[in-house]
Amino acid sequence: MAYKNQYDQYVKEMLDGMDAYSVSITGRDEHPNLEKASEASIQNFTDWADPWNPLFNDEEYAKTTKYGGIIATPMYQDAITTKIYFPHLPAEGGFMYHNFVGEDWWNLHEVHYDDTFTVTHSPTPWEDITVDGEDTFSEFLFHFNVADAFNQNGQVIASVDSMMDVSILKERLNAVADSLPYEDHYYTDEEWDYINRIIDGEVIRGATPRYWEDVQPMEEIPPCTIGPTTRWDMVAFCAARQELLFHPMRVWRHSTNMMLMKDEFNVSHMDVEWHNSDKQAAIMGDPRSFNYGASGRTQMARLVTNWMGDDGELRAFKWRHLKRTYTGECLIVQGRVVGKRITDDGEYVVDLDVWMDNPVRGNVSESALATVVLPVKDPSDPDLASQCFDVSKKITLPLGTKVRIKDRTDLFPTGYPLANAEGEVCHVYPWQRTSANSYGNYICVDIKKCDTVLGTGTKLFVKEENVEVME
Repeated sequence: MAYKNQYDQYVKEMLDGMDAYSVSITGRDEHPNLEKASEASIQNFTDWADPWNPLFNDEEYAKTTKYGGIIATPMYQDAITTKIYFPHLPAEGGFMYHNFVGEDWWNLHEVHYDDTFTVTHSPTPWEDITVDGEDTFSEFLFHFNVADAFNQNGQVIASVDSMMDVSILKERLNAVADSLPYEDHYYTDEEWDYINRIIDGEVIRGATPRYWEDVQPMEEIPPCTIGPTTRWDMVAFCAARQELLFHPMRVWRHSTNMMLMKDEFNVSHMDVEWHNSDKQAAIMGDPRSFNYGASGRTQMARLVTNWMGDDGELRAFKWRHLKRTYTGECLIVQGRVVGKRITDDGEYVVDLDVWMDNPVRGNVSESALATVVLPVKDPSDPDLASQCFDVSKKITLPLGTKVRIKDRTDLFPTGYPLANAEGEVCHVYPWQRTSANSYGNYICVDIKKCDTVLGTGTKLFVKEENVEVME
């Protein structure tokens, strides 16, 4: 690769000696991956992820299912596999800014009480995604956790590839100049009625089988919701994820394996405090605290388990974190069927396009492609192969296309904030330039004209189907 700025030597050293130039941001050197799925551990995660589905909460009910008892909710494997190593530079090497891209999960298998685990981690690969001709950044895509987890029977219970993009800047972002526009949202009674209608309308399929043959193209999944989120939600998620050690700051300030940041009073803080403190978020250039991206991921998985029923199995989950969601905002999880096929292993699977709408700002904040295995009524039916389909859509609009965002009536009754907003199709994150790391028909629009403070001057993701090309 061609290094382009005065920090070339530090970047080269970082890449040549990744182990020496990496720090754990979870303390996993001291806190090994979860080695046993105790009842308390599973329920701790379930209390955040899905305290409503009886398969995960009611022992007597769960005994009547094919699992013979309670199992962990999907994404519990995160606590088993997590090992986050972040590239590190000395202070004189420049300022490093990162964005969590998302995760590819596959080989997912149910986890029962008292299962035990072993995990194998692969080296930390990276991709240079620096754009030629730009001398402000050096940019890389780090696959910071590539792992396989096995249970006591030798079964793979999860494989994961976790990704973040890293930009090396010459100096720290200006916390004021580079902040997104922001204003607190006041929730009207109408909006609360809308949120509560979604909650009341959530459907847990449960013991009623959803058969592969009955699934139709573009079939809509009843939505679910999370929010308006608060800092308590983020504390609850952090505890449920069982990822961090909760030592006093005195311990972390003398540790070499945690990422710390200093405020204007020369006091060091854990970097993850930006999820709970507006002040700490501002240090990194954000106007206020924001949700853990993975907190939304668990709710997207809940939409899938609601839909597939007890007899379905979530086999893969390719998730992309598209935009930070600030605490106080609401998220609506939506989904639809985009594919139905028979695998080489003879499994009958359905592919689901799942996304999270933020009706406060108007954008899509998270997306995922979920693959579900469903039962069939008659495996010997010779016509099953003829029922396969693929109606998934890929991005077709090139960069720079001028677009207008269409109005929507399926979100808040008080109006869609991005209705008739105008802008250009753009890239907001370096990883978008690598087609293998993007998914679906989600485009980013650099909004030039909009009626709301939250819109103009921002780069927000929407579905391509929700825009029209301007003449």
